Amino acid sequence: MKKIEDFTPDELVTLASTIGILISRKFTIIQRLVIASFFSGIAQAITITVTQANLITNLDSNLSSTNNDLQKQIDELKKHIKKLEDDKTS
Repeated sequence: MKKIEDFTPDELVTLASTIGILISRKFTIIQRLVIASFFSGIAQAITITVTQANLITNLDSNLSSTNNDLQKQIDELKKHIKKLEDDKTS
């Protein structure tokens, strides 16, 4: 059986449309609304978790990059201070 990530976008659209049509045929309008709201809630929950995971990953990456940049600046300042101290004692 194929994993969900192995499906092409066209296959996923076809699958979603087919499921939507099958659900529409078997339920009343009110039942379809309830099912649609339920699936919408599931989709929102998944979207929130994915977005949060991406945000955390990006923050971690940005913090690491910022820390590296700050460390470089500190090292440069130390070099300048040492040079100034050396020039002062000469």
